[in-house]
Amino acid sequence: MDHKQQNQINLAKRESPRKSFHMHSIFPGLIYFFIDELDSLDRYALYSEEFIKNKMVDFDKRMETYAKENQLDEYDADAYYDYKREEIDDHFKYHPSFMYQSLLILSCSFFESNFVDLCKHLEKYENLKIELSSEKIKDHNKLKKYSQFLCRNFMICPQYSSYWKYIQNAYTIRNLFVHANSDISLLKENQQAKTEKIIKNLYNYEITMDHNLVKLRSGKYARFIISTMKSFLEDFKKACVENNMLGPKFWP
Repeated sequence: MDHKQQNQINLAKRESPRKSFHMHSIFPGLIYFFIDELDSLDRYALYSEEFIKNKMVDFDKRMETYAKENQLDEYDADAYYDYKREEIDDHFKYHPSFMYQSLLILSCSFFESNFVDLCKHLEKYENLKIELSSEKIKDHNKLKKYSQFLCRNFMICPQYSSYWKYIQNAYTIRNLFVHANSDISLLKENQQAKTEKIIKNLYNYEITMDHNLVKLRSGKYARFIISTMKSFLEDFKKACVENNMLGPKFWP
């Protein structure tokens, strides 16, 4: 497969051009709903990060106001900050970390469930000719499993999308948080090397590793992944429209 083909999701171009703006059946609507929900998730991610940052600013202002109103000198101000150490950790350490990880985990779970549902809908409810059922594809990774399902049955191959690698990488980071509590040393040796390589290439997205602990320092990476998922879905929709098997059936 040449370089040009590697950037093409749809490997079976439709033979007849589209003649109508109308769509048939439920499948096109499911794609549009999926994209709309990702848009909403993107707005939620931005709102959540702004909320956390505003809470930080408000807390700082309250601390400064208290020190000023009570005319605390440097020694007493330090003592007061030590007294408030638990709240400081909540606002600047734990709560941001919890939220940033949760956004990434939510994004991955949301994308996987909806992507799998799209494929299952094609398999079960649209009366399409299926050469290879999903049950016969033995892969515990559902994204890879249903990517193969689409490729083998309809010649729509997500793995050739320029966005697919970034989505797969996001699941590697997500698995680190879910299964190893951010500690890369708890992973199997081959997974450690793979995860470290991915993290090194994500420095611009404020992911750091310190003493084997991986941290998201902002919501930047989660929002990047949500944007990447949206871009993939737009390409996927276009591929389905232009596909010789799916296009004429759903987008005549």
